Amino acid sequence: MASTEAKPDVAETPLVDHEGPYRDRVFTRTGHYFIIGTMCGLVGGAFTVFVTLYYHMNGFGSDVDWSLNVRGEPFPSGNHYMPASISFSVADTSSAGGKVFLAFMVAYAMMTLASLYPFEYANVFVHEDVSLFPCWAPRTCWPSMNTWRAYVPPLGMLLVAFDHASTVNLYNSAQTAASIFHTGGAVAWLAVPLYIEIYTLEWAKDVKIGRLEKELRTGCVILAVSCAILYGFFGNTSPESFGVCCGDVWRYVTQEDVDMANMNGAYAVVQVDLKLMQYAKFQNFPPPTNQGLYDTASGMGLAWKYVGFLGEAGAGFFFLLNGLVIWYFSSPLSAEANTSMHVANQVAE
Repeated sequence: MASTEAKPDVAETPLVDHEGPYRDRVFTRTGHYFIIGTMCGLVGGAFTVFVTLYYHMNGFGSDVDWSLNVRGEPFPSGNHYMPASISFSVADTSSAGGKVFLAFMVAYAMMTLASLYPFEYANVFVHEDVSLFPCWAPRTCWPSMNTWRAYVPPLGMLLVAFDHASTVNLYNSAQTAASIFHTGGAVAWLAVPLYIEIYTLEWAKDVKIGRLEKELRTGCVILAVSCAILYGFFGNTSPESFGVCCGDVWRYVTQEDVDMANMNGAYAVVQVDLKLMQYAKFQNFPPPTNQGLYDTASGMGLAWKYVGFLGEAGAGFFFLLNGLVIWYFSSPLSAEANTSMHVANQVAE
């Protein structure tokens, strides 16, 4: 005689039997990957800023001399070289700052990418039918806002880390083309997630965010955007164009400069001078391309560069700090609410 006992719905069984273990496992995986990646970003960025400021005060890098001009002499201003941005300070991947930045930022990108936190955290997850621009594109437009937040920023950081920037005196057509991808990577890493974060905090529905968490995340976003604006202006303009004295002084290298550097024993400077002389002879680009640094910024011109550099550093710091806040207040989506592919496949089985 056939049993009349009611059989449970097969589709509902995984949700009932595995909801608790699944939530714990997802939280552990996502939480560990996300926090380790974020800490890698903070350590790499902090070390880079420290080394840059230390080099500026003391002059000497690992194999790059920041204290001698094209003649192998101390800069007339009395100041060591100060890069206009973090990208310029880590352009040489053989330097201490360049090596640490590359290593930690690649680790940050890979760990954040592996975490897939936008699909697993209730305080950042928006419905999968929300596109990147909900007001313009259809709400079913792919990829979703969660997909942009999960994949685009880490890939952008990989572009920033591997597509190195070059100093202004080495810009040419090829370097300018390469810098487009570097700048695009920076936008993908910082601007895209900040925009998504603003949408999440102000307009997203059914996102579980407490009052204190919202205030902290809003503060981080405001500070990150403010610092980015400071860098956008001060880091990409010259003080002389606004009548502020005094910025870096570049000039074409002469044989006299090479001989003087050689007499001063600045043999690394001699090699750079010779390359710049060759480039200037065969390449016709506007200054300061193919010119050597004769004097460094001073006075308000130096303060101008500091504001730009620290603005960029601050934008990255507050963006990463916002990630710490998200992690601290995070809670995993329940198995019913989580629409990630993994859960969809589990339910289908």
